[in-house]
Amino acid sequence: MHHGINDVERVGRLVICQPKGAFNMDGVKEYEADFAALVTPILGTTWGILNEYPEFETGGPDVINRIRAQYRWCIANGCRYMAFYTTNPLQGFFARKTAEDVGFEEMKLFSDRQEARTWIESKLS
Repeated sequence: MHHGINDVERVGRLVICQPKGAFNMDGVKEYEADFAALVTPILGTTWGILNEYPEFETGGPDVINRIRAQYRWCIANGCRYMAFYTTNPLQGFFARKTAEDVGFEEMKLFSDRQEARTWIESKLS
């Protein structure tokens, strides 16, 4: 049984992810095919991801490793920028643990949704 839901949309070269709940491995694997199909039109271009975490809880070490692998796939396919909008220290810890040192050109954490969106849009313009 999977845990966690990830609502994902693409606006031009910006992918917005809104994970909800606590994720287990089934939950984190479930959105991979839909995510890949969503970004297919922008593969090979420079693109970015905005993770909005207000409703995200957490995931264990296996989930962290899987998300790191997903991020490496994104980077290999043109993703250069990652922004996180977090609302508590646990989310910030999780964001850093999954995204640091995987190869993003730039990655930043924000406590304001609009600041995060403005920053990543500026990187893509």
